[in-house]
Amino acid sequence: MRIADADAVRAADRAAMETFAVPGPCLMQAAGDALARAAATVAGSVRGRRIAVLCGPGNNGGDGFVAARRLAGEGARVELFLSGDPAALRGDAATHFAPVAAMGLPVRTDGPVAADLILDCLLGTGARGAPRGRIAAWIDAANDSGAPIVACDIPSGVDADTGRVEGTAIRAAATVTFVALKPGLL
Repeated sequence: MRIADADAVRAADRAAMETFAVPGPCLMQAAGDALARAAATVAGSVRGRRIAVLCGPGNNGGDGFVAARRLAGEGARVELFLSGDPAALRGDAATHFAPVAAMGLPVRTDGPVAADLILDCLLGTGARGAPRGRIAAWIDAANDSGAPIVACDIPSGVDADTGRVEGTAIRAAATVTFVALKPGLL
């Protein structure tokens, strides 16, 4: 079992991109595909299911965009919740948001979170401190919804290196982590 802190995982991602010439969008595609497979496993079947994908503005959000496209293609009724302005997205996340927009998937920046399954792609391994504002409200709404939650890499609100929770955090039924287990998951 490999265990790596957030800095080591970022270094591994950089090495994949710089040393082995794996483009960042390809890494994000693989992560989002794995997340979608896990969602299908937790749900049993995604066809016709309402799936809320909660996305932050960073790479976890980009993983969520990939998963949303795949799940919609498999017949799920996907609704994206984006914590910020889509025009502010940058890098690989912006690259993977463009097809979501082109597909016409509903993108919300407010409102209640109600679904048969929820994907948590709000905060990643670099997040520190208590979630605030809209993100904190969505975490609470997801936890209160009664729907199973699949977290991307680390449940939002959990410190990847320490496992500490300041404020609120996702209570995930499953977590799909990448590269290695994070100390905070243990």
